[in-house]
Amino acid sequence: MKILILTQPYNGANNFATSLCTDFGYKHIMDPMDHLVPLTQTVPSLGEDMGVVYTTYDIPRGSTPALNDFGYNYPDEIDNNTICVHNVTWHTLPGGITEDAFLADFMPKFDKVLIIRTSDVDWNWKKHCAALAQHDNNNYWWKRFNLMHDVHEYEDEMYDVDIYNKHYHAHNYLTNFTINNPNLKSIPTSELYGYWDKEVGGDYFVDLGNYLGLPINKFDVDGNNDVIHTGLWHNVINASWKERSRW
Repeated sequence: MKILILTQPYNGANNFATSLCTDFGYKHIMDPMDHLVPLTQTVPSLGEDMGVVYTTYDIPRGSTPALNDFGYNYPDEIDNNTICVHNVTWHTLPGGITEDAFLADFMPKFDKVLIIRTSDVDWNWKKHCAALAQHDNNNYWWKRFNLMHDVHEYEDEMYDVDIYNKHYHAHNYLTNFTINNPNLKSIPTSELYGYWDKEVGGDYFVDLGNYLGLPINKFDVDGNNDVIHTGLWHNVINASWKERSRW
């Protein structure tokens, strides 16, 4: 299957996609329209004479330093067994086209499209501002780590009007897109991350798996009494939608 998730930052969409990829052996393409992401990373190490050696690695678009063996360049076709997360209205799109025009071309490349929208847009922009206010040593990957791997307490002096406006714009777009595309499944973050009971959550994710074309069982266990879908179990069903990795 080829699955596209439409969302905005701090909806936990990449965390959800990573969990599915862990459980089903899929590839995860992370927001490939973000052209501000560096395509190389230079890493220091010790050489034979104990001197510092710097090695530069390529990072395919839509990937990360930890997952740098594949990527995606629009308008290429999408490989099978791939989940792609796209933050709507967030980036300047190729040729300056509109979000509607881009999605009209991009969505048919996928078998399934899922919308993940926020249940509290004020939470999204405040946590985004708080992450940007953290120390990042003027390093892109440090800043990205702050954004992706934790949620930070917001204080009024962290307010960034551009981030505020971008989140409200994206949220309104997803809301209207949901209304105008009733054939697409659209779920709020409080629903996706709202199940703490394995039995109830199992039913929910079985239905979601049926929509996505993924054989999610009811969080059954294997012969060692371990939950089969460990990614979903640990990172989604046992996680609040307002904690940890919520990019």
